[in-house]
Amino acid sequence: MEDIVLKVLKVVIVAALPVIEVRGSIPLGILVYNLNPILVFTASFIGNIIPAPLILTLLGRIERILVRFNTTKNIYVKYINSVRARSKRYIDRYGFIGLTLFVALPLPSTGVWTGSIVAYIFGVDFWRALKAIILGSLIASTIVTTLTLTANITLKVIV
Repeated sequence: MEDIVLKVLKVVIVAALPVIEVRGSIPLGILVYNLNPILVFTASFIGNIIPAPLILTLLGRIERILVRFNTTKNIYVKYINSVRARSKRYIDRYGFIGLTLFVALPLPSTGVWTGSIVAYIFGVDFWRALKAIILGSLIASTIVTTLTLTANITLKVIV
């Protein structure tokens, strides 16, 4: 029992990490730890949405600190411009649904972390952004779970 709790906790932590998110936590839980897919889905989804309200709330304060120093200001501005360029077409064209889809696509440089930053950059209302990000995370978790289970079954048939 203790072993399962530790594995689930690791899945939650991996899901909360930037870049990795559910793209890594769900395969980890299902393929590596051999946990129940519903448990992995739930733990990954919960872990994935934990950073969103923190990022949405704290990014303004962090930004004010970063822009005080030339070195961090240059890096920050470059990163923000990159995020803005990648996400602008989704947000401008589709609004709430665009932010949801941006978070939902389980591709590199999308997800909860980037979606939260995008929402901040474009001044999306906190609760509206949080709803879009949670829905996007739910969709991404569903996609990654489905792909992981399909790959797992396919590999078992082939091997």
